Amino acid sequence: LSCQDEDDGGIADKPGDLPDVFHTFFGIAGLSLLGTDGVPPIDAAHAMPASVMEQLRAEQAAAASEGRPSPPPEFLTFVESAFTSRAEYDRWAAEMEAGREEAEGDRT
Repeated sequence: LSCQDEDDGGIADKPGDLPDVFHTFFGIAGLSLLGTDGVPPIDAAHAMPASVMEQLRAEQAAAASEGRPSPPPEFLTFVESAFTSRAEYDRWAAEMEAGREEAEGDRT
């Protein structure tokens, strides 16, 4: 955390540089993936807070069970749009989750 700006907040590329949004986001995401106390979990496949993705999935499931359209496409992330089918994305997401769980097991 030597790159943290204690006065104004944020994380810089290297000690002494000005903090920026990019390095702050990925610094916090890294702390989350490491399981740092007080840092909410992140969905690594989407680079979004896990709680946001859980809410989106719940909304999608509710819509499907009620026979109404899922949330509109603007809710999809760029990661999902990179795949040619939902099945292809689901396989990739499952592999990412399995890798995360394996990494967590290695830390214990």
